[in-house]
Amino acid sequence: MSAASHACAAVIPVIDEAAAIGDLVAGSLRGGACCVYVVDGGSADGTPAIARAAGARVIEEPRRGYGRACLTGAAAAMPEHSMVAFLDGDGSCDPADLAGLIEGLREADVVLGRRTPDRIEVGALPWHARWGNALVATVIRIRTGRTVHDLPPYKVLRTQALVMLGLDDPGFGWTVQLVVRSLM
Repeated sequence: MSAASHACAAVIPVIDEAAAIGDLVAGSLRGGACCVYVVDGGSADGTPAIARAAGARVIEEPRRGYGRACLTGAAAAMPEHSMVAFLDGDGSCDPADLAGLIEGLREADVVLGRRTPDRIEVGALPWHARWGNALVATVIRIRTGRTVHDLPPYKVLRTQALVMLGLDDPGFGWTVQLVVRSLM
């Protein structure tokens, strides 16, 4: 098994994230990712070129959907990596947190980040998104009996766990599916 097969790849789904993507790619590489897969859903603002210049491998994904982008990135990353991290391309995830999430894999197969109110920029999550997130987290908590605070944009999984979860939701339900199946 090669050294690369023990490394963590970061997958970042994007559409028009030119303002944030360069720092996210560079920060992910500094934070513990050996490589970064930016999955572009049709950006018109130069995001792919900026991502490449920062050191990412860019994958064009013409099919819409957050889950579709995550699945496409995971499929590209899994053959060569034992861990895959997922983070949003809008800059809401701090790539410096990656090392801590990877550290959590010493004791678990799936590690979920958590947004705290003090780290959410004003206007980044409108009231209906906050309410929906809290509602879904509550339903998951009731159904599983496990503490769930968030549907996190930042998560790291062992490749083996990612395969076992059998995720297939092509939309925003992908994160819900990941959290629920990880807890069951």
